[in-house]
Parts: sequence; C-alpha cells; structure tokens
Amino acid sequence: GGLTLVVGLLTGFVDVLTGRSLYGPTFAGLEPSISGPAARFGARYVKGVGLVGVLTFYVLLPFAVAYVATRGDERRPSFHYAWALAAVAWLPVLGVVMLAIQLENLYTTEVHLLAGVGIPVVFSAGLVAVHRIALARSPDDVDRRPPLAVFANLAFVVLFVGGVWLGTVAGGPAGTFVERSDGSVPQAVFAFSETETADGTVLEVTHDGGDPIPVESLRIVGEGFENVSGTDRTEPGPWPASEATGPDGPNVVTNDSVTVGVADDCDIRVVYQRDQRGVAWSTLGKHACGGP
Repeated sequence: GGLTLVVGLLTGFVDVLTGRSLYGPTFAGLEPSISGPAARFGARYVKGVGLVGVLTFYVLLPFAVAYVATRGDERRPSFHYAWALAAVAWLPVLGVVMLAIQLENLYTTEVHLLAGVGIPVVFSAGLVAVHRIALARSPDDVDRRPPLAVFANLAFVVLFVGGVWLGTVAGGPAGTFVERSDGSVPQAVFAFSETETADGTVLEVTHDGGDPIPVESLRIVGEGFENVSGTDRTEPGPWPASEATGPDGPNVVTNDSVTVGVADDCDIRVVYQRDQRGVAWSTLGKHACGGP
C-alpha cells in the first residue's frame, strides 16, 4: 500500500512538470518534437506508470488473489473469479465518468479527486451490500470472509489516485519554473524587394511587422540562389545572427533585414523551424523573382 501511494505521488509530480494528464484533459500538452530528453522521459514515465499500474494492480492482482483463494475453497471456484471480475468492473465506470466530465467542461481538481476516489468508495459500499445479501442466502458452513480480491483492489485504487492528486498539488509550485511552449507559429509579415547590381540581383528580405522571432528558428530556403558579392546569403541557410536585434537576445524584429543573392528564376521562402530536430517547418513568407 505504501509503495502504491509513493508511485502515485511521483506520477502526479511528474505529471505537473511535463504538462501531461494521466486521468484528465491535457492543459499544456508536451510536444515531443520540441521538448528535451528529460521532458520526453518524464512524459513516457507518466504514461508507462499509468499502463503498468492499471494492468498490474487493478487487473492482474484480483485474479491472482482469486486463483489463490480457489485453492482453499474448491467448492466455489467461480465465486472467487466472479468477485475478481467485479473488482475490475469499476474501471470502465470510472473511464466513462471522466470522459463525461471532460465533454461537459466540468473538470476541476475537486471534481477530479471526487470522481477518482468517490467512485471506488461507492462501488465498494455496493459490493459490501451485495456480499451481505449473498451470505444471507448461503449455507452456514460457507466461508463468510469478504472477498479479498475486491477490497484489496479498491484500497489500491484509492491510494494510487490519492497519491496522484497529492503529487499534483506538491508539484504545482515547481511547475511554474518549467519552460513551456505550445509549438505555435509566430505571426509576422516579411517584405521582399529586388535590386539589380553589376554583379547580379540582390533580394532584400525584411521583417515588416509582427512577432519577434528567435534567430536560430528562422531560415532562408528555396531555389535560385546566386553568388552575388556583398550579400548576406548566397545559399540556403539560417538567418544571419548579425542581422537580428532584440532586448532579450538575438531576435528578428520589425525592420531587421537580410540580403540574398538570387537568379532571375528564384523561388525564395522564409521558414520557421517549429522543432529542435528540423523536421517541422512553417512558411512565413515567399517570393518568386520577376513576379509582382
């Protein structure tokens, strides 16, 4: 029981830090592609503990207890397995209630705790009543002890869910120090202007308004680059850090510009890198040479 409570506490604590939600809607979902290895590991831990915990504590355990019980009560093997089945029957009920809470936008910490702890308690009371009715109709020589598989399982439920809730409360202050990002694309406008020089065509790309953009996330890509002297870029690559300004670091802000050497048939794009691996991109501006 103590181990179950500790695992629940740790799960709730990591739940807050990673923004994952094991038993409720995700308010600040962790995006693996733009998160560090520690955050990804924490998210996998929360999901893994949820899966292993359900399979081990709340499904396998009751049937293991029932199997042991049948060895000492060979006259009623189906009785113990029926109670083991009843012990896990609350899981679908809890899932349906949680889904209804989410769909009806009734989710709060109090409602979450009430459902997670209240449902097993109410279910337990109902099982006690059914057990007493069954005993009243049984022969006197039948073992009248309550089915261990049911009530031990419900105790695990209350301990684990209570631990998750306490871990969430304890991790709340620490969660404020976690840097979060929703992976959204900054809203910015880029202007393009071509200038003919003796060495070739120079395309000036200017941040013409909108959100500041971290320079490390901005790239100039496309086709039709040319080696024109005096330009910042003659091939695809990142926005030059020397052409970015900002009070909080190298950010591309309004009126920052970069020059690109281009050919007559160029197709140049300014793209924003949404993840650390460079596999998710969004186009913020594009220009076809010779166009309007």
